[in-house]
Amino acid sequence: MNNNFEGLDILSMSDIMSGPEPDWITKDFLAQVLQKEVGDNVTVIKFTTSPVVPPGNNYGSTIFRLKIEYSMPHQDAEESVSIIVKSELTGGPIKEVFNLTPVEGTFYYEFVPVAKRLIDMSFVPKSYNSPRPQDIILEDLKEQGFIMADRTKQLDYDQCRLYMTAAAKLHAVSVAVFKQRPELTNALGEEKIFKDDQVTADMFKTLCKYSFEMFIEETNKTERFKKYASLIKNTVPVLWDMIVKAHKPREGLKTINQGDPWVTNMMFKYNKQGSAIDIKLLDFQCLRYGTPVNDVVFFMWTSANNEVKKHHLKELYDIYLTTLNGHLEKLNCLERLTLEEFTECVNMLNPEALYWAGLPTIVYPEPVDFEMIQRCKETNNYEDMKIFFRKVFSDEYCTNVLPGLLESLEINGVFEYLKNI
Repeated sequence: MNNNFEGLDILSMSDIMSGPEPDWITKDFLAQVLQKEVGDNVTVIKFTTSPVVPPGNNYGSTIFRLKIEYSMPHQDAEESVSIIVKSELTGGPIKEVFNLTPVEGTFYYEFVPVAKRLIDMSFVPKSYNSPRPQDIILEDLKEQGFIMADRTKQLDYDQCRLYMTAAAKLHAVSVAVFKQRPELTNALGEEKIFKDDQVTADMFKTLCKYSFEMFIEETNKTERFKKYASLIKNTVPVLWDMIVKAHKPREGLKTINQGDPWVTNMMFKYNKQGSAIDIKLLDFQCLRYGTPVNDVVFFMWTSANNEVKKHHLKELYDIYLTTLNGHLEKLNCLERLTLEEFTECVNMLNPEALYWAGLPTIVYPEPVDFEMIQRCKETNNYEDMKIFFRKVFSDEYCTNVLPGLLESLEINGVFEYLKNI
């Protein structure tokens, strides 16, 4: 059973938060958070903070756990509750790169209440009242037995199947929600990652350049897959632009997209045998409005392990498509996503599959140092980046992971598609 929470006690709060505990976290603030849940007369006695995720599992926000002890009038015993507080970044290279508009509060406090009246939304965490709109207050899923999977190992079939069904429900209900609240498409729908914005594009193109130098070099060392090295090399200069183009709005079914559904943006519950039996989707900072296939492809190539990508992609795609169209029917929505439309979208997103394959930082145990990347760009000295990617493409990775990843790209027609465009 994957468990990334082991050993967290050794982390300091500075590992998780880029600074001291915010001064707005007070007893009065927390009483306001709890009032809607437990009653207006709640008194917060004390609270403590602790880490939530290790570095590298969260880039776009500060996030921490609060254990609150409180009392109510006419009750002798004190009670306690654990909550998660998620705050926007106030600065730094990540803030500059993504320039994320604050949409997550809109999702939890406007979208979800409408969706809950239409469908079971238990695949997203419950939110608490937040006196500060820019800060999200959520239930602590660890208290319910949910844990984060190990991103370095990626996800197995059971975990991927759970994601497919949850994502299909989210996508389907968004069609119905947007009929009731069409203004939310504009509030939530802007592309956050794959866009023409110069700062964003420059950062990811820089990452791509130095990661793919190693990717091509190591591919060229393999007997079976070295025939693709020149194809990859010729694709790299236009790869980002191909991905951006694939994410442009097009005709067909449009839904909300989680935006970046990878391993660290979901949690799982397991049975005694260690098999995943339930899922919660997390992190809705990168929401977009477009074809739901964007989410499916992003997830598969960032999160599924090689065994799944090689042998179970079609099966999981079928589960997703059947679940999506089934929920659209239950919600009395006439829209559908046909197999032909789904396949066309998957093919158009093949450049993204190559992109994630060439960025093994998603499975590297150390976090990406975006400040280092910025420093390299400013000084025009990229030696630190080269050193970093030499570590990422370790002997172990190139021997045990890379061949299976290249085989996955081959089996699923990614190389064939790139050859013919």
